[in-house]
Amino acid sequence: MWAAVINTLIGIWIMVSPGLLHFDKNAANNHYVVGPLIITIAIAAIWEVNRSIRYFNLLAGLWLVISPFMISYQQQDAIWISVISGLLIAMFSLIQGKIAHQYGGGWRILFESNRKFFQDKVIVITGATGGVGRVAAWAFAKQGAKVALIARDPSQLEGTKKEIEVYGGEALSIMADVADAEQLEEAIAKIEEHFGAIDVLVNNAMNSVFAPFHNITPGEFKRVTDVTYLGTVYCTMSVLKRMRNRNKGAIIFVGSALAYRGIPLQSAYCGSKHAIQGFYDSLRTELMHDKLNIKTCMVQLPAMNTTQFDWVLNKLPNKGRPMGKVYMPEVAARAIVFAAKHNRREILVGFPSYQAIIGNKIAPWYADWVLSRKGYKGQQTTEPVDPDRKNNLWNAVAEDRGAYGNFGDEATNKSFTLWIAMNRNLVRLTVLIAIIVLLSYFIF
Repeated sequence: MWAAVINTLIGIWIMVSPGLLHFDKNAANNHYVVGPLIITIAIAAIWEVNRSIRYFNLLAGLWLVISPFMISYQQQDAIWISVISGLLIAMFSLIQGKIAHQYGGGWRILFESNRKFFQDKVIVITGATGGVGRVAAWAFAKQGAKVALIARDPSQLEGTKKEIEVYGGEALSIMADVADAEQLEEAIAKIEEHFGAIDVLVNNAMNSVFAPFHNITPGEFKRVTDVTYLGTVYCTMSVLKRMRNRNKGAIIFVGSALAYRGIPLQSAYCGSKHAIQGFYDSLRTELMHDKLNIKTCMVQLPAMNTTQFDWVLNKLPNKGRPMGKVYMPEVAARAIVFAAKHNRREILVGFPSYQAIIGNKIAPWYADWVLSRKGYKGQQTTEPVDPDRKNNLWNAVAEDRGAYGNFGDEATNKSFTLWIAMNRNLVRLTVLIAIIVLLSYFIF
């Protein structure tokens, strides 16, 4: 605590010293500024206790950035020393310093790739044996988590379990159909009995039918709804009652841009994602009303290169494919892991998600027109569907095809918009500094 007090006092001194000492010379050579500046950077790099301390550092950093435009510096080097030092302090002020009940931040947090935030935490993932769920399981395992896998196919469960252990995590695989509330309750009970209290739930299980609405039977539509929507509700219900008793945990809903904008040939899936969005809105407000320390987030995904296009029931003449720009599951996994740490309301992954969601709010009529013209062809390849092709609508397919689909050649593993969303404080700081510099230039 003493370090925090010293850090605060130093930050205040840096802000007020130029005015009190009436600097009109090279401030970079004045030990009243340079000494405290070095100490502040050192302390900020190893010890940041709470938000209020970081705000003092942020103000100090911003002052050092704009001070060259307000104080007469005789040497050009002094200007850059002040600006760069200010940026460093401001950057450190926006880095969370408390990690897993251990204090420390700055350089270690900024440059350590494997942060072990989820070391020994219990993570539950539904639909964990393919695509986004499987890769998310790897991401948590790399941080030393205990990952519980819920899916229907034993061969895929076993394959994913081995991968988690290779990546450094501990795995527990449980066969269960998320559409069955009783099976899910038994599965959650087994997980807590084996691993202990659940820290994070990732609702990822889904199913779909690729077909025009008039070619889908009532049973098929209900099955997609039961798995994709009610599976999410049932699992959340089972886990949340345990989290409420402990007043901690995180629940992640793997959504889609299709939760806002329906597309042709996937009416059952789009309807389910819309339902999840409405359910999530209600749940989050209830948790806020009860002032519970339970994080929630819905991660809205774009088209992903996953195995779903090989597994879902396809009544189209040609094989299905993701529509628009395609992303690798690792992009979604980064968003999911980030969401499990932060209490963000929503994270949009990939620019296409912004296009679909924001564009639909502005001009839904235009989206109707575009999708009516391109939605059918854009979701099919030129290869005909095998009439004997297996699907996993009703039963698991006893075959492990891994995490990826057949579109790796066109899929990207990066998303600049996701980086902006995950680093929004840094982006805001950069924009704020740019505005301050421009205003200072014109005013002073």
